[in-house]
Amino acid sequence: MRQATSETRPETTMTALPEPTPEPEAPRSLRPVPDPGPAARSSGREARCQGGCTLSLSVAPQASALPAARDKVRVFLRGFAVPERDVFDVVLCMEEACKNAIRFSGSERDIDVTLGVSRADVHLVIRDHGSGFEPRPVDVSHKPDPFEQHGRGLFLLHALMDDVRIRRDRGAIVTARRHIAG
Repeated sequence: MRQATSETRPETTMTALPEPTPEPEAPRSLRPVPDPGPAARSSGREARCQGGCTLSLSVAPQASALPAARDKVRVFLRGFAVPERDVFDVVLCMEEACKNAIRFSGSERDIDVTLGVSRADVHLVIRDHGSGFEPRPVDVSHKPDPFEQHGRGLFLLHALMDDVRIRRDRGAIVTARRHIAG
């Protein structure tokens, strides 16, 4: 193993984490997740846990960077005993928001992804540094045509998350919240 310097990070190996087994009727405890290693230009910065924890990623604006980002978010959420259905939905929403940023922002800068976990909620913020857009209202009772090239990402965000807000500020900022079924 090589020595860590200011220019390199220590080598890490990826190991499978055991499935979390929360104690019955015990409140969900927040605990930091071991870093699963480098993942496609993601910084993997994790804040200290006091009432919640945060994971920040910088995702390259290319589709090939999304699998590593998905894995990092999935491992992070599972480390807090977030129910698997919620993990799946939040990871899908993160990916759809990043895909929109890659396709439509016009930016070559990394996409900033911030994921926060508290006892009751998961908060997701996706920020691109492109042209931004004015979102149109999304009617979740009207499903998009599955044969269309575009139009499912914002629908999925609104259908799967409890609160979604999109605004323009030197790019698009998508903020979404999901209550954790506990």
